[in-house]
Amino acid sequence: PFELNADRALGDLQLEAFSQTLETAVVTSKKPFLEQQAGKMIVNVEGSVTGQTGSATQLLQKVPGLVVRQGNVSMAGTQGVSILIDGRQTRYMDVQSLLRDLPASEIAKIEVITQPGASYDAEGGGVINIILKKNVRLGTNGSARLGVGRGTYDKFNTGVNLSHRDGPLNVFGSVNYRRGSGFDQLILDREVEGALLKQNNLEPFLPNTLSFRGGVDYDLTDRHNVGVSGRYSNTVDNATGINSTQGYGGAILGDDITSAPLLFDLATSNVNNQTRNSFGADVFYRFDIDTTGRKLEVDASYGGFSRDGELNTITDIISGDFGSPIDDIRNIELGSTNVIAIETDYTHPIFQDSTRGLTLRTGAKYSYADVDAD
Repeated sequence: PFELNADRALGDLQLEAFSQTLETAVVTSKKPFLEQQAGKMIVNVEGSVTGQTGSATQLLQKVPGLVVRQGNVSMAGTQGVSILIDGRQTRYMDVQSLLRDLPASEIAKIEVITQPGASYDAEGGGVINIILKKNVRLGTNGSARLGVGRGTYDKFNTGVNLSHRDGPLNVFGSVNYRRGSGFDQLILDREVEGALLKQNNLEPFLPNTLSFRGGVDYDLTDRHNVGVSGRYSNTVDNATGINSTQGYGGAILGDDITSAPLLFDLATSNVNNQTRNSFGADVFYRFDIDTTGRKLEVDASYGGFSRDGELNTITDIISGDFGSPIDDIRNIELGSTNVIAIETDYTHPIFQDSTRGLTLRTGAKYSYADVDAD
């Protein structure tokens, strides 16, 4: 020990060596479930129990600021919401079926963008971007999953994921099977020309979805990266909806209908059988121009969706007089959609300091859609 109250030469110092073998060093981190950034909110569902079961629709029901009603997704206070999957548009698809068939276990995060920037199509309104999981682990990794549950109906999901990342090469793939379950229920009381109609509609959906997803990307250099990915899913959705309708005479809304005469009682079954296929492929190129953040991105994608459905509506008059017979209805729904899109985006930071920044983003896009519905 010594006191240092002025410059002092200490001469040569000999340090005594002390060595200890370090067995392991573990560094752990966890993203917050919710992140608030400029113009958007990010919901990190990967690694959270929230994103392990169910469908994308059921997952969106738990996202703050989103409203899901009868399969339609809206953003509170914002009209004309666009839904993207990995930044790809879904506007020409059957979005309700697409989200209902997408397993929540395949989703890494959800971006709720209230103020879309120049990297999104100039359509106005908010954007919901669903980001699927990607391989970020080194070496060869794999996982298997099995989940079961029961609400009103039984449900389960299972899947296998494999990935390999070695140097510049990254390969990943997954196969998933999901038996989903859920229902929409709509109860209506309506006054029609002095009569009260009471309706109870129960529409279950019990989709069985088998899906595949895979891809490969390669670092040509430290700044050039290319890749290709593909996906396919097949869903068989057979369910029977039930509707009951009672008509009471001389009753208005709010009155006690126990004394009102029952005019008729109807029971309707909607036997809905659907087969849906969704498929797509993407090719991309990334060029990190320099270390300041300048980059060029080029993407080409193809997406397809097909539906083969049949709905049979059968109504029985349980009691009373409806006034006329009710015919059975058979509705056949056939549809196919094919979308091709090519886009390029350029990012150019102008300046950046500890508190402020200005970045220029620009791009161009070409898209072609072929939509056929009978």
